[in-house]
Amino acid sequence: MRCYGDGTAGNAAAVEPVFAGPAELDIRLESSYSGIEPPVLARMILLPLQSASGVIDRAIGAFVTKGPLNHAPYRFEIERTDLHPLDKETAAVTPPPHMDMKPTKVPYLRVLSGARAG
Repeated sequence: MRCYGDGTAGNAAAVEPVFAGPAELDIRLESSYSGIEPPVLARMILLPLQSASGVIDRAIGAFVTKGPLNHAPYRFEIERTDLHPLDKETAAVTPPPHMDMKPTKVPYLRVLSGARAG
């Protein structure tokens, strides 16, 4: 595990190993204290994804907060980043043999034009 520390200069470089490694990037964040409400804690994870050509050139992530979200916008500062290297051979996900991987007419994930989140 590699830690990049307090959210300063090295954090932009922390994303590169997600693709080159491959590696999982775990980011701990905290909102600025407003003086009225306590800070909100958050966690973000970035995981590498492999394209159809076999190159790791994309990532998927998730962002979760802990604490009340009473006003917007929130600005988060990076408190810590942890890098967890993945073995290239075991990182590849192979679908179970019973799963039919043929393209369907209705994809599971699709872009909806004009859709609004929330």
